[in-house]
Amino acid sequence: MSPISPYREDHFYLINKPSESCPFCDDDNIDHMDVVVVWLPSNESKRFTFEPLQVTGKLYVSEELEDIDGHAKSHFTLLVNDMSDIKKKSSRR
Repeated sequence: MSPISPYREDHFYLINKPSESCPFCDDDNIDHMDVVVVWLPSNESKRFTFEPLQVTGKLYVSEELEDIDGHAKSHFTLLVNDMSDIKKKSSRR
């Protein structure tokens, strides 16, 4: 999850590498194949977390870059059906 997203809480940007900057602010360096825009169900929100999430839903793939929210562009959009935190396993020996 990108820490700067979302500026609205009904969606966030799922990126494959941790980053402290907006993946869309420097358009020359972004690989749009590395970004999925995740839309939450109505009346749900999710604050930024470094913790892993399990997300299920319907994935839409477009050959063309889609303008998502006037700021982001992506080939991939995920409409969430269910989202939960992934519990870390304790490292007992």
